[in-house]
Amino acid sequence: MSDETEAPGGLALMLVPYSFIDGIDDITGKPYMTVKTHMRRAVQIGNKNTAAERRQFYQLLLKIDWLPSPLRRVVMAELGLSLRDQNRRIKAVEAITLRQLVKEREQAMRAQGQRPQGGIHEAAATEITEQRGMTADALKQRLRRLKQRARKKMGDTKK
Repeated sequence: MSDETEAPGGLALMLVPYSFIDGIDDITGKPYMTVKTHMRRAVQIGNKNTAAERRQFYQLLLKIDWLPSPLRRVVMAELGLSLRDQNRRIKAVEAITLRQLVKEREQAMRAQGQRPQGGIHEAAATEITEQRGMTADALKQRLRRLKQRARKKMGDTKK
């Protein structure tokens, strides 16, 4: 018998996707939660990975909500990303979502034959802002900025 121990050849990190599964125990009837790991979708990174694999790993790191801000900034810098640009994109997506919610509410109000005082758009916008816990002025400002940025991208300077 040999007392040889294998020396580690390097270090690797692995991100393993998981999901929580809620259920009810058949015997006791009590709720329980289990964790399912998705090993086939796991991403391993070590010293021998390519630049593309490292980039994919960094992108996955940014999806971790609890990633400390200093680490997030370093990873974003490594990817050539800007925190300001990322936040701007997030705000733009939020504004697009709000605009779509207002349009859907307008359509529903028209389908129901509603004719609120002040107009359907104002009533729909008021409902959405109340649901989202924001002011009507904040919604108008977000939609105005979204429109301005879209015009700026297209090169149109009209107001």
